[in-house]
Amino acid sequence: ELRLATIGLIGLMQTMQTVDLVTPLLTQFDVEKDDQVKLELLDILGIVCSATHKADSKTKITLDIKQRILGYASDFLLKDDDAKAVIGAKVIRKLIEKNGLQEQEIQKYLTQLADRYNRKEEDPNSTLKAELLSAMVGLSSDNSVVKQYARDTLYTYFKDALEDNSDVIRETAIDGLG
Repeated sequence: ELRLATIGLIGLMQTMQTVDLVTPLLTQFDVEKDDQVKLELLDILGIVCSATHKADSKTKITLDIKQRILGYASDFLLKDDDAKAVIGAKVIRKLIEKNGLQEQEIQKYLTQLADRYNRKEEDPNSTLKAELLSAMVGLSSDNSVVKQYARDTLYTYFKDALEDNSDVIRETAIDGLG
């Protein structure tokens, strides 16, 4: 409990851009044994790294660190555990929507999101399915510097999702096509 609360506080401190916390968070992630704490650490790493892209941020992350965190997020995305997959998708979205990656790397993560989304096709009421589609929509939005790659790669998924039984999925798909 204390470690989880501390992780939340660390994330808040970083979003206020007071200190560089990426390295210690990443170090803790590497040695952490508790799955729940590791999940929270990855989530906070995504928030912290996203905050480093702001123009007034005093903290910057290297491409190596970004790729390392993306690797962890990718591992989580591909897990059967829905909570891990959701965090993995959110972190991937946060880290690639600001760019700094080669086109082939962007394509790799877009494909992973789409493939993971396809794994949930047989589950029409899945919260994970909605979260994955939402991450895909976020990458296709006007705020994303990878929007054109995302739109080209994910258009078919948004179009097909318009036929889904879930209102949430259909509404999210409309955002992706808009």
